[in-house]
Amino acid sequence: MSEPESEVRSLVEQLEALKNYVNELQSRLQVALSELEEVRLARTTLTHIRESKDRRMLVALDRRGHALVYAELKDLNNVVLALGGDLYAKVPLDKAIEVLLERERELERIASGIEGEIKKVTNLYNELAKKLQKQLSSSQMQQR
Repeated sequence: MSEPESEVRSLVEQLEALKNYVNELQSRLQVALSELEEVRLARTTLTHIRESKDRRMLVALDRRGHALVYAELKDLNNVVLALGGDLYAKVPLDKAIEVLLERERELERIASGIEGEIKKVTNLYNELAKKLQKQLSSSQMQQR
């Protein structure tokens, strides 16, 4: 295999690896953004509950709202908050809102970091793609 062919093959392999990495990063970003959306929804709902005088509410029995029931909130002083894994803690409502707000901020930082990495890797991909194009053009010129 000649040196130009070897360089072309190497560039193609690098481009494929970068493409796979960007796909992985995009998957991670979607997970982070989805989690951010859920945490934000929980926090805004708790904030609304804290500020509302009405103790009755409709509660969805599933994520899509196929079935709803009326419920009445009895204890607004405490919230059971997921800590991760199978761990939960009973905390005061204001503390739950504070913890969820901090989780939002952390997820925003994570998403921003992933977006920055995607941009960096995409720029590198574009540079290598240009280099590959030049190499292919050069090889074609030499074959003529």
